[in-house]
Amino acid sequence: MKGLKKSFLRLAYTLLKGYWFLFRPQTTGVRCLLIKGDEILLIKHSYGSDYWTVPGGGVKTNESLSEAAKRETLEEVGIEVQNTNKLGPIFYDGEYKRDTIWVFQTNIETSEFNIDELEIINAKWFPVDKLPENSSKLLKKYLTLYHPKPF
Repeated sequence: MKGLKKSFLRLAYTLLKGYWFLFRPQTTGVRCLLIKGDEILLIKHSYGSDYWTVPGGGVKTNESLSEAAKRETLEEVGIEVQNTNKLGPIFYDGEYKRDTIWVFQTNIETSEFNIDELEIINAKWFPVDKLPENSSKLLKKYLTLYHPKPF
């Protein structure tokens, strides 16, 4: 059953990209950098690209940016975030839409996480200064908002 749901997610994502291509919508999303000491928690989604990135997603109607970052973190990696620091926006048009991605950061006390196996296929802690080679091109931009030195 999980395999069928994952296939549906991939199909839905492909259809969504077709919609974005045709209509070029303006969207708002969030990403949350989960930092524990000198490590960051990265994830791989079950749909879309095969790159490592950070938890995040779209903002629901009447939801604040901070609430969206907290919700996405809880949904994707099972970590309940109390406080977030808004780092700033990243503008991205790589998926046929005009996306404003608000980046948040929070410090985590524990290394434990519990992924949503439908949406997330892998999650792992990485040293912030030794990111995996197959990281999202946006990940370095997110991290630049957190720590202005080059990564």
